Amino acid sequence: MPEFELILKTVSEGLKAMAQGIESLAGQIDSLSQTKVKPKPSAKPASKKKTSKASAAKKAVKGKVAAKASKAKPLTAIEKIYGFVARAKNGIDVETLMKKTGYNSKKVYNVLYKLKKQNKIKSLGRGKYAKS
Repeated sequence: MPEFELILKTVSEGLKAMAQGIESLAGQIDSLSQTKVKPKPSAKPASKKKTSKASAAKKAVKGKVAAKASKAKPLTAIEKIYGFVARAKNGIDVETLMKKTGYNSKKVYNVLYKLKKQNKIKSLGRGKYAKS
């Protein structure tokens, strides 16, 4: 029994020490949160070039055109496969879709399933699909 009391006393002292440590950390965090953070000045010197309004407008237009061109997203698998199916006059089979897209058979079948559920395509027979 005295061993048990000794162990409990040791654990109690350890918990008290941890509590004091946590309280000191909380005080440090509070003091840090109350201080204001000053923004760092940029290292680059501010050089102002005088440009005419026309050249500034041209640069703005070029920037917008470049931004639109760079934001073009690649087609998703559904869009790509639907495009091939929609363009095929007499329908298209799975083998041809696999060759044109480079996808494996499982991916092609999954996309075709989704397109059929959306009523965008219909099945013409076994493995052949056309636009609805």
